[in-house]
Amino acid sequence: MHHIIFYGLFILMITASTGVQANCRGDACVSMGSNLASVDSGQSALFGGVLSSLTGSDISFSSNESSSLAQGDVDLETLLQNIETLSGADSTAAALNSEITLSQFYAAAADAANAAGDSEAAAALSNLSAEVAGVAGTFQVGDLIALQESEGGYDGVNLNALELVSGSAEVFSGNNPVTTSEPVTISGSELGMAGVVNSVTIASQVVEPAKIVCGPEGSTFHSSSMRYSLSLDLVDTGLDMSSLLALPGIADVDASIGQLNLYVEVSRAEGVIQSIDALNQAVTINAVPGVTDMYLGQFPEGAFFDTSVSLDPALLDFSTIGSVTVTELSGTATTVSIQAKSSAQGEQSFADTLVFNGPYPETQRSSTSADAGSQLLDSLMSSLVLQLSPEDLGLLNDQVLVAVQDASSNTLPPILSSVLTGIVDPMMESMGTSIGEVDTTVHAVRQVCNFSGLVYHDLNHDYINNTGDGLCNEALYVKLVSSDTPAGPALAVATVEPATGQYTFTTASTGSYSLVLDTNSNPNDVASTAPAGWLHMESEDGVQPFLLQANGATEGGPNFGLYHGSTLSGFVFEDNGAGVANAHDGVFLDDEAGLDGIVVKLTDFPAAATGPLDEVITQGGGAYRFWIPAGAGGSVLAVVQANRENYRSIGASVGNTGGTYDLAQDHISFGRENGKRYESVDFGDVKTSALYSDNQRTSVAGSPIFYPHVFTAGSEGDIAFEIRSDSVSQESWQSMLYRDRNCDAQLDASEAIIVEPVNVQADEKLCVIMKIFVPLTAPADARHVDTLQATFTYSNTTVDTAHLVNNVTTVGASDSPGLALLKEVEQPTALPGETLVYTVRYENQGAGDLAALEIHDSTPAYTVFSSAQCVDTQADLTCEVSEQPGVGDSGRITWKVIGLVPPGTSGVVRFSVVVQ
Repeated sequence: MHHIIFYGLFILMITASTGVQANCRGDACVSMGSNLASVDSGQSALFGGVLSSLTGSDISFSSNESSSLAQGDVDLETLLQNIETLSGADSTAAALNSEITLSQFYAAAADAANAAGDSEAAAALSNLSAEVAGVAGTFQVGDLIALQESEGGYDGVNLNALELVSGSAEVFSGNNPVTTSEPVTISGSELGMAGVVNSVTIASQVVEPAKIVCGPEGSTFHSSSMRYSLSLDLVDTGLDMSSLLALPGIADVDASIGQLNLYVEVSRAEGVIQSIDALNQAVTINAVPGVTDMYLGQFPEGAFFDTSVSLDPALLDFSTIGSVTVTELSGTATTVSIQAKSSAQGEQSFADTLVFNGPYPETQRSSTSADAGSQLLDSLMSSLVLQLSPEDLGLLNDQVLVAVQDASSNTLPPILSSVLTGIVDPMMESMGTSIGEVDTTVHAVRQVCNFSGLVYHDLNHDYINNTGDGLCNEALYVKLVSSDTPAGPALAVATVEPATGQYTFTTASTGSYSLVLDTNSNPNDVASTAPAGWLHMESEDGVQPFLLQANGATEGGPNFGLYHGSTLSGFVFEDNGAGVANAHDGVFLDDEAGLDGIVVKLTDFPAAATGPLDEVITQGGGAYRFWIPAGAGGSVLAVVQANRENYRSIGASVGNTGGTYDLAQDHISFGRENGKRYESVDFGDVKTSALYSDNQRTSVAGSPIFYPHVFTAGSEGDIAFEIRSDSVSQESWQSMLYRDRNCDAQLDASEAIIVEPVNVQADEKLCVIMKIFVPLTAPADARHVDTLQATFTYSNTTVDTAHLVNNVTTVGASDSPGLALLKEVEQPTALPGETLVYTVRYENQGAGDLAALEIHDSTPAYTVFSSAQCVDTQADLTCEVSEQPGVGDSGRITWKVIGLVPPGTSGVVRFSVVVQ
């Protein structure tokens, strides 16, 4: 269809806007925490216990669930979108600062794990969401995940599920300390340490939660800072006190270690993004592991949970770790407690430079030393102080204490080592920290860019922001929509500044987007709406594709033009039913040809005395377009077209104007509205038909005479012929019309009389011959006129036109010459600048010779002379052009035939003219 071809080219033209160069920087998503490949049953029990302590709930995990979380992926983009939905926020930044419950967060993370294709992690998160459903209190996700930028998508960025679970619990605990301080007891069998530990009671306290960051160079991030209190009920381990049996009066000494009261505090590990090469996907990070301190003894009640109080060794008091019983020979037995206190500070950490090259996520480990745990235990043992309480052994007290110290130096280290490796380190790792080590994970590296665009009033409707264009002075917004989620929500919304028309996205990720111009800032509404009375220009739907590349190059246009008013477009075409179209229906289809160079006017209706509001000329393919400014003209307008010469109007389509078409006036009138895009306002024209030519001949009574004619059809229709006679004499003249099928101007025996209307197609030539019989009684010099009327009715319409030619027959004497002239034109119509060729055939149809024969003609109206010549002359005759105008002028043309023209002799002359 012509419509599709035209508008397709038109849209291609206006959307091929020049892009802008964006300013770009690197951006990386980074976190710190233990990266566990799997979790055994003991670690799972510890993880559940610490989480229960932090959240004030009862959480239990299977080792499979814990491993699923440790290895699980959560799609950050989906997580952020889910949090926006949960919180009712209108942007990512607002959502991160909104309050949500733990249950809501874990449910949102479960959905995001499914989006990352990790169904096992999703199931574990869903179960966790159900287990904390009754936990009161809220937290802000922004305290866990810091986004240095909030525009552009995080699609494809996955975070570790275990880090999100532990980190969210840490943030929640920090926000809700009153409800999350209950200790949790775990049996030794659950920990896989039944031969060493009967049970352990754990209390945990968040000093500072972990921070995950997505940001540029210089962005900082860190692991959590935590305090743990462990009250261990040990399987009793006896001490070797045999050295005391040699003392006088001692019958037996029995001593054992059965409990430990330990405190562990780990400071946060810290990292900073030193450099980002986003094009090469390389990141350099400085990482510093946290310092782990350990205490054996008893801190004052409340000091451990008060993060404003430093855990100073000076505050540490003795706690009971076991007992000793001395039995004298007299049978008297005395039992006292073995008490201990000790502190050990971890080794000072130093920055470690890590270089990441992907693929991502990529994890690297930093360590203070290979045996940080052993060094911590050695330090704890070296500062160990023991005492007996109460000091009821009298003179034996010092000797027993020495023996206990000697025995403990051998017995206590393996117990502490088992507790450290079997409980303390797994517990810390499940919460993202470990002794002397830290894992740094780069989850993704992206290019983040800023770019700006303009929204302007396209006053001259050329789809370009020119100096003369203005501002719209409307409240407008531009929305950034990812091509991966075209249904929204928008990743970001930028406000168009009224004073400048500029909007800016400061931190958009590289990728493919749609830019949506709208009248509201709702990110969930991604269908563009123009202000009332305005039209979108660069794209008719107000949406433009936009590609932001890693090198800062862009494709697509960031500018939006608006036009205050309406536009009206259509075609003027030849409505002749070419191809499979219906003729004369006013509908422009298929192979019907558009007419260029046609004047189309836009006027008030009825037309104002001031003349048209606008006037255009149809271009190639017959297309035209009006731009109608707001306030121009009245409430009712009309579109009027002027016919090309040798054409006439036949029909029209009012398109989507809701107007009416008046064929007689050849205009479409409609009620105008601003902000409308009126289309398919089409005018159907057809070529005018023509009937050729008038004839004048002399004949004798009692003889037939033949007059050839040609009807050239401008379009499809039916021709009805009628012959009307006018004679100055009373004789009965006979006239009949035949179809000259071979168009040779000769009546053949097979050619029949025309009695019914004849159907013709566009540009078809219909040849006819009028046969007139001159009555025998016709007197000499009698004059008879036969008028041939061809009434042409256009198919599918009631529109018709009448065409007339005259055949004049003069009766001569039986022996008089009878000159017959037949004038024909090669083609009935021509465009300006084209040539028409006329041929005049002369014949002596009389009984005598013709002498001094002259043939006269003249240039038709709206033409100028080109040439004239004699074409076919009898051998014994001479023909010459005796009179003619100059080339390019108009006037008479005369041919002279010198010599006598006998009966039956004929010849041909010709002249050419150029249509003006």
